[in-house]
Amino acid sequence: MSRSAAPLKLAIFDFDGTLVDSGAVIVSNMQESFRRAGLEPPAPAACLRVVGLSLSDAVAAIEPNPPADLVETIVDHYRARFQERRRTGEADSELFPGAWAAVERLKARGALIGAATGNSRRGLELVLETHGLRPFFDATQTADDAPSKPDPGMILHLLAETGCAAEESVMIGDTIFDILMAKAVRGCKAVGVTWGHHAEEELRAAGADAVIRDFSELDQALGELFGEGAEA
Repeated sequence: MSRSAAPLKLAIFDFDGTLVDSGAVIVSNMQESFRRAGLEPPAPAACLRVVGLSLSDAVAAIEPNPPADLVETIVDHYRARFQERRRTGEADSELFPGAWAAVERLKARGALIGAATGNSRRGLELVLETHGLRPFFDATQTADDAPSKPDPGMILHLLAETGCAAEESVMIGDTIFDILMAKAVRGCKAVGVTWGHHAEEELRAAGADAVIRDFSELDQALGELFGEGAEA
């Protein structure tokens, strides 16, 4: 890993599979949505492979060459099911171990914190509210604000909103979609995490500048990428 001449100013986090352990909820919602549309429910692995994409792109990736109206139907069922779960508390997901502390450490050292998620704006706000994370986040992008990953739009919007340069920024995520999105923005670094939905070798092949196996390794990884000023 090479050092950057620029200090770290903006740390961008993916949510599902990176900060939040939402895999079981996503699989259940997706399978039920396919059933309600009269289709065979996809296997759990197929649901988890597309985490990170916008909902419509995720459905289209699971059901090859689907009619547009079928995608829309499944998306509507998914959103309705999510709202049902929200009312009963079933939609709540736990933060991964060390997630809160990692965000807190970055904020304490003066970095801006951003979010780039395939979730909806409504879904992201629910997660931020549920876990008390809202005060940490300076700027957020969702599937309602920009094209689906790996399009670089979310990161470009975050850079414009915060005034940070790509060389001063890092994307932290668990899928190749996160890594490819970051690498599509010249100068932006990418850190992959192994506890999510894509394997370490996939993250490295996609171009990750570093891969960590636990949030306790994040400070060192950022220190190597951005210099000593990124370390705790």
